[in-house]
Amino acid sequence: MVLRLDALERRLAAMENNNRSMMAQFTQLQQEATVGVRRDAHAVSEQRESRGRMEMALRGAQQKLADVDHRIGRASNVMRETQSSIQAMAVQTNTMQNALAASGRDTEEMALARLQEARQEILDLLQYHDTSRKAATALREDMQNMRMKVETLSGDLQAMAHSSRLQEEMFEEETRRTLRGGGGSGGSRIPATAALEGKVARLQNSLKDVESRILHETKKDGIAQQVQNQKIGELQEEVSGCARLVQQDVRDLQLHDSGADPDVPRLQREVDSIRSRLDSRLADSRSASSRADAEEKELKAQLKDLEQKLQKEVSDRTQREADLKNEVERKLTEISQYSDDGFRGVTKLTEGEHEQTKQRFRELLERLDQVESKRDKDQEEIDKLFEKQRDERRKLDRVMDERLDDVGDRLRIAMASLMAAQSELPPGEKAPPGGLSMEEIERLQNMNTTGAREQLMKDLAAKELQLSELSTRIEQQDEVIENKLKMAEKSDSNELGVMGDELTRKADTITFSQERLKKQIENLDERVKESPQEINQLQDRVVAMETETLEKLEKQDVQRRQEVEDLTADVRKKVDEEEKKAAEMARLEKAVDQSHTSVTKLSEAMQTINRVIGGKIKEGKRTREQETTDLKRNIDRLYEQNTDLKNRIKHPGAYR
Repeated sequence: MVLRLDALERRLAAMENNNRSMMAQFTQLQQEATVGVRRDAHAVSEQRESRGRMEMALRGAQQKLADVDHRIGRASNVMRETQSSIQAMAVQTNTMQNALAASGRDTEEMALARLQEARQEILDLLQYHDTSRKAATALREDMQNMRMKVETLSGDLQAMAHSSRLQEEMFEEETRRTLRGGGGSGGSRIPATAALEGKVARLQNSLKDVESRILHETKKDGIAQQVQNQKIGELQEEVSGCARLVQQDVRDLQLHDSGADPDVPRLQREVDSIRSRLDSRLADSRSASSRADAEEKELKAQLKDLEQKLQKEVSDRTQREADLKNEVERKLTEISQYSDDGFRGVTKLTEGEHEQTKQRFRELLERLDQVESKRDKDQEEIDKLFEKQRDERRKLDRVMDERLDDVGDRLRIAMASLMAAQSELPPGEKAPPGGLSMEEIERLQNMNTTGAREQLMKDLAAKELQLSELSTRIEQQDEVIENKLKMAEKSDSNELGVMGDELTRKADTITFSQERLKKQIENLDERVKESPQEINQLQDRVVAMETETLEKLEKQDVQRRQEVEDLTADVRKKVDEEEKKAAEMARLEKAVDQSHTSVTKLSEAMQTINRVIGGKIKEGKRTREQETTDLKRNIDRLYEQNTDLKNRIKHPGAYR
């Protein structure tokens, strides 16, 4: 009995020791719980600080997005300014095209008008040449007739002079014989006197005949002079017609040229004075035939002066036409050069603006990509940090809850054991001295060190850590598989087959490992389901917190992604609009190139027209010069013939 009491006392002492150790452990657990609560509070404060930092980062990202929106607005303003400048350049290009077309039409009309005028002048000159040639032929025939008549008259006059000299000699001889006879008979004197009177009468009759013939020839000469005066009048009319044509040409040239020519009125006055002088000279020639030579000389001089003036006018007109043609060519060259310079300037300005816009958009897109990548990295780091802290907190909460539950269970077991031991002793009897053995105490201490629930939570935490590591490895393997698939798509078909087999085997291995992990997770879930209801409630609360946090994060992520997608869509829309503007600019450049080509063709056509007109003008000039030379030669020949005829009339003895 004493031994039993000693054993009971020892057991009670051991139980007291165990209770003391358990109380110490409980106190230690309370301290640890307090420290854990403080640490949790510190972690919560750190989490709040991290959340504040995350909110600040989000505000910074929002500010950056607002800055990006502002920059996009400025870029859109720059694009609108570029579009307005492009429209202004298009309007300027259309204006230049219209001006070039109008100048081309005006130049073409002027060239056609000048060509028509040159053709009309050539026709007038040809007609004048025909009339002049006909008049010269008629004058030549009249001069030949007059020369023949003058030769006939000179022969008659010579015969009459010879007969009159013979008669005078005979009369003188008879007079001398009569005087030598010394007064012979009257009968012989009277017949001699009668004979002399008869001879005188015959001489008078012959003189009257000669006078009548001279009068007749004088009338014929008057008629011929009238005909010649009429022809001279016709020539004057032709000269006046030529003068009118010259005046018309001068007026046309004055209309074409900007300034007035002071030589044209002077030439007109000279032509009028020549006409008046011709009229006065012709009137004087009708009234006094003695001044015919001087008048003819003066007329020839005036005709020569008129011819020289006409030649000078023709040369001046040719020079003015050449100057006008050079001026037109210079204007066309200036217009073409101005259009080329304007086109090059517009092209350079447009290309510069286009390159600047492209460069700005590239910089904007690069900055947007940098901001987006930085935001994604920050978000990923924040998510990882938050997930890590959440996992650590969840694991710590589970372990602490299970440790508290285990301590409570051990306390209940100890109290139940103590009460059972006390109930086994009889009343008033003490516990036997002694106690449990050291092996039993160590076994009990080892059993009480960690509880089953705490161990289960630790196992669950380890398994979750393994699951997270496995999921990370699976993601890495998926990335490797995707990279290898991308590489495999670029390789040959044989390599594709080999890689496909390897990837299939790896995928089977990964699938097998995933199934095994799923089975382990199911086993862990079954073990968790077997836990008490408090663990399930705690898990439900943790899951609810995780779900709420994940929903918030997903909402924020979806919102940010939507904002980024909207921003990307706006940027793409701006890029598409810029590409459309670039296509419109290319179309405008093509239209400007076509207008430049049409202007070049028009300038080439104008050069061809000017070359043809210049050739025709040169040909007409050569023809007029040849005709003028021929007319001058004919006039000189007529003048020589007329001079010879007058010399023969004045000095008939020299041509016997």
